[in-house]
Amino acid sequence: MASVHTVDRLIEIAGPAGCGKTSLVEALAARCTVQLGVASCDLSCLPLALRLLPLLPAGYVWGGRRHDRSPRETIRSMVYVEWWLQERSRRGLRDGSPVLYDHGPFFRLATLEAFDSPASKGFSRWWETMRATWSDKVARVIWLDAPDSVLLERIRRRDRAHVCKERSDGQARAWLGSYRAGFDAALATLRDRRPADLVEIDTSTRNPDEIADSLLELIEPRRE
Repeated sequence: MASVHTVDRLIEIAGPAGCGKTSLVEALAARCTVQLGVASCDLSCLPLALRLLPLLPAGYVWGGRRHDRSPRETIRSMVYVEWWLQERSRRGLRDGSPVLYDHGPFFRLATLEAFDSPASKGFSRWWETMRATWSDKVARVIWLDAPDSVLLERIRRRDRAHVCKERSDGQARAWLGSYRAGFDAALATLRDRRPADLVEIDTSTRNPDEIADSLLELIEPRRE
């Protein structure tokens, strides 16, 4: 495994819906001390939202729904991706414990690419800048995936609303394909610069506890 090239020990658990991101984060948190990187914005994020808004085409945020998503989700995701950088700089690391992101920056960048990407040069430049910045910032990305049939069974079984529940198998598979394409784009820079720091795991063959046990050496801080 390649050495970590970053100062912060930031690790994102990424993957399409139903891959087991949250279950793995919970399993890891039960085994070692971690910080959770995802935090909700408050009113202090308003100036950032106002600064990012001009990067979108006129009237975009107040337009109709696209891909079953509100255009306002675009600016929300943009704010999160940039605000988490600022928040991490302010908070720093606690006792050297790793920071885990579930639905983190690459998830947001992938969602923007797959479903919310507006036709704007300003947005495209911002998106590429954030992809490069986060690719340098994170220590690793743990990519979880499984066959579409497994993902759809999990999505439809759990007691949580999801767009795939109301779609046919063919439509749901196409949606998952769009999501994977978004992740491929979001993770392209990391894959190119530090391929060993993109750890890929098939969650159809192992449960979250088994996967967490196998990842402890990568997740826990190094001890002198």
